[in-house]
Amino acid sequence: MSDKLQDFLEEGQVEVIDTQSEETEAPIPAAPNKPKRRKKRRLKPWARVVKWIGISILAFLLVVVLAFLTIFYSPFFPTLRDRYILMTYKTSNPWLCTTFFTQEQIDAAFERNSVVAPEGETDPDLVAPGGNGEGEGNDEPTPDPITFSTSEKYQGKVIFEENGVQILEFSGKNPGGGKYTARLIQVLDPSRVFLGLTNNFVEPNTPDATGFSGKGQTIGEFIDTNNAICGINAGCWNDPKGIGSGGLPKDIIIKDGVIKQYDNLERHNIIGINKDNVLVLGNFSNEEIIANNIRDGIAWEPFLIVNGKKAEASGVAGGYDPRSAIGQRADGAILLLVVDGGATYLTRGIDGVNFEFLMDVMWEFGAVNASNIDGGTSSSMGLKVDGKGKIINTVCNSEIAHRGRYLNTTWLVKDVPADAQ
Repeated sequence: MSDKLQDFLEEGQVEVIDTQSEETEAPIPAAPNKPKRRKKRRLKPWARVVKWIGISILAFLLVVVLAFLTIFYSPFFPTLRDRYILMTYKTSNPWLCTTFFTQEQIDAAFERNSVVAPEGETDPDLVAPGGNGEGEGNDEPTPDPITFSTSEKYQGKVIFEENGVQILEFSGKNPGGGKYTARLIQVLDPSRVFLGLTNNFVEPNTPDATGFSGKGQTIGEFIDTNNAICGINAGCWNDPKGIGSGGLPKDIIIKDGVIKQYDNLERHNIIGINKDNVLVLGNFSNEEIIANNIRDGIAWEPFLIVNGKKAEASGVAGGYDPRSAIGQRADGAILLLVVDGGATYLTRGIDGVNFEFLMDVMWEFGAVNASNIDGGTSSSMGLKVDGKGKIINTVCNSEIAHRGRYLNTTWLVKDVPADAQ
C-alpha cells in the first residue's frame, strides 16, 4: 500500500471494510409466546339433554306469555278474551281473571255475553202436576198419561229407565263449534224431586251456627244417604281456599218449607219447588218465599224460560262451560240436565255449552219454566247402580273424576218401589 493511501485512511476519510471477516446476521426477534388453547369442555350426554329441555321450557313459556298478552290486550281476539273472563271469574279461583283485567272490563264482558230473563215470576197455574197420574199434586188430574219427552233435535240413547224416571244421553256440537256430552233426567212425578242437604248441616241460631262445617258430600254419597235413585248438583257454595270442600254455602237454602240457610240479601233469585210440586222461579224476599209455599229451593241465575217465554241471549251467552239446569213441563214432569265439558276434555275439543244451549234443550223437551243452576266443576249427575250411588258423568277436574266434587246441596229423585208408581 502506498504511503499516500495509508495517510488517507489514517485521517478517517475512508472506512475500510474487511471483506475477509465473517459476516454476522442480524438477530431474529423471538416470536411472542402464544397462550395455550384450552380444550373446549364437552357436556356429558345427560347434561346436554337437561340443557335443551331447559331451553325448550323457556321458549314455551315465552310463547305462552306472548300469546296471553296478545289475546288479553290486543284488539284482535275479543271473543277469546270474553270467553276467558266468563270461564274463570265465577270459579273458585277468580284471581285467574282479576289478575289480568279490571272490574270494569269484567263487567263489560258479562254484559256483552249476557242472558236477560223474562220479566216476572212463574205462574203456578200454567203447570198441572199429575204426580202418579191420579192427580197427586194439584187437584185436577192431567187429561192424558204422562210420558217421556223426545226431541228430533237432541236424539241419543236411553241409559236408564225405571219407575217413571228416564236418563237420556246425547252429544253433538255447541253453537261455538265445540263438542258436548249431555245427560237429561226426566221425572214424571214431580213429588219425587226434593232438595238434599249435606249431612254436615248445622241449624241457624244455634251455638255452632256456622251453616255448614267440614266437607260436603259427593253426588254418590247424597244418593246413598237420602234414599234417592238419581240426582244432580244444585246450589253454589263459597270456596275461599279453592280446595273444593263444599262445606260453606253461599246463598239462601230452603228445605221442607223452612229457610235453613240465610244470606245478607233482601231479595233472592229463587229456584224452588212449592208444596204443590210446581217449579217456581222468581225474585223473592224471605217473607215472599214463605208466602209462595216454597217446599225446597236454592238461589241462582239466570232463569232461562219463564211461563213459556225464552230469555234473551247475547254474545256467547255466558261462555262455554260444564253446566247444569232444572226445568218443568206443563204436565209437571221435572227435567234435570247436566252437560260435560271443560279442562278434562279440552284435548278432545269438548268445551261444554252456554246458557242459550241449556235453554234450547229445555225448550225442545217441553219445559215451560227452566233455570240454570251451579255449573263448572260442580256439574255432577249420579245414579244408584247395584244399590250404591255412583257418578255417571265426567266432571271437568280429572283428579276427582271418580267421585265428583263435594257438594252442599243437590236435586235428588226419591227411590220408590215399582208397585208404588
